Amino acid sequence: MNVLDKLISAFSPQAGLRRAQARQALQLYGDQKRTFEGASKAARLSGLAGRIDDAPSAVRPYAKQLRGNIRELRRNSVWANKSINVICDQTVGYGFSAKSQLPELDAAWRSWSESTACDYLGVSTFGGLTRQVMGAVGEAGEALAVRRISKKTRRLKIQLLEADYLDSDKGEDGIERDSDGDIVAYWLFDRHPGDALKRGAPKSSKVPASEVIHVFLPERPGQTRGVSRLAPSVVRMWDYETFEDAELTRRKVASCFAGFIKDNRELFEEKPTEISTINLQPGIMQPLKPGTDVVLTQPPNVSETGEYAKACLRAIAAGNGITYADLTGDYTNATFSSGRMERIAAWRRVEVDQWLMLIPLFCDRVWAWHAENFAATEEGISAAAKLIALKTKADWVVPAMPIIDPSTDTESDTKAVRSGLKTLSEAIRERGKDPEAHFAEMQEDCAKIDSLGLVLDSDPRKLSQQGQNQQTYGKTQANPA
Repeated sequence: MNVLDKLISAFSPQAGLRRAQARQALQLYGDQKRTFEGASKAARLSGLAGRIDDAPSAVRPYAKQLRGNIRELRRNSVWANKSINVICDQTVGYGFSAKSQLPELDAAWRSWSESTACDYLGVSTFGGLTRQVMGAVGEAGEALAVRRISKKTRRLKIQLLEADYLDSDKGEDGIERDSDGDIVAYWLFDRHPGDALKRGAPKSSKVPASEVIHVFLPERPGQTRGVSRLAPSVVRMWDYETFEDAELTRRKVASCFAGFIKDNRELFEEKPTEISTINLQPGIMQPLKPGTDVVLTQPPNVSETGEYAKACLRAIAAGNGITYADLTGDYTNATFSSGRMERIAAWRRVEVDQWLMLIPLFCDRVWAWHAENFAATEEGISAAAKLIALKTKADWVVPAMPIIDPSTDTESDTKAVRSGLKTLSEAIRERGKDPEAHFAEMQEDCAKIDSLGLVLDSDPRKLSQQGQNQQTYGKTQANPA
């Protein structure tokens, strides 16, 4: 309060009070103009705590309960289970294929990865293991894989573990680091903490980092543990489940058409007799005894809730990172253009999971383990070839994005290859195929067709797109005479 305000307040307290209130209002208005609405303390933001936690601290206290809630939802909610299945189907599908520059290593990889010998439990191929990893990441945010070597065959086996195996009370959330920040070990329990068949608490031990693969996709700098993809939608999915139950109960009650027979004969001093139950049937004409009346129930009205249900499912799909159509199978009002744009946008997330998580964190590590096992156990291979195998990297081919319009997409690829904007091998990889295997199969087919003396109009070696013989067409162009 300045000197003028004090002077005015001394002669007129009411005027001084009005000046102070006006000054306070101006100051409050100026503060609001200079800040973000999201940082204000408005009543509608009262549910936001606004805590400033680092990534590990934001995950650590709630990770266990969050995993348990999502697993229960996956067991009992069709929408949670469908969401994770869609994520696995689109990201992994039937599995990834690998190709390197060493044929012997490729042959050993195919023999190992396409059989259940790669699984510690002996039930899944490498494609199945990759799908389990993606499912665990979608459900719990992370997954673990441990290298096991069979004592009988000395062959590599992969043991998958859920995130619960990490002892969060040891190290940094179960992870041991050296002074440089490099991971040197993981603290793993000897059995699942939720194993109800064995008595006693599980014991954790330190396992070298070279024997463990930790798969998760960090969303924040400094994040060391994963968070489920379904975390933002847990409350929505549970609310929608309870809404469906309540709506089903209301419709059951509404479908119950019933009535009561009211006996008024006591008013006429008549001795009432027992009244039998009437079973309603279509077109029935049921006579009633004198002095009786029928009172019908008034079931609750059933209103349409389709639009509200769609809005809820759209929010659930968005929170789970998939499209509404993939979640529900509802393509009502969808056009070709909207469906294609929706598919392309959704596939960006699929590519993130493939190339930023599964391939570098899981597939490449397993390939390196297999190469080490190949060099240690394979007989009849030179020492030089074994050294090359240890340094050989794999090129991965992932399942292709589904083609919505095969004719248009094929024409677009053809123009891109002919103009040099895309190589033929690149176009083949985008279709989820191995170029080398594709070319070998083409060569085999062409040799078979030639040996049978067949000429197909789809063979570009002999016929052009206009149906002209390629040799004749070439001679005509070179020598028109």
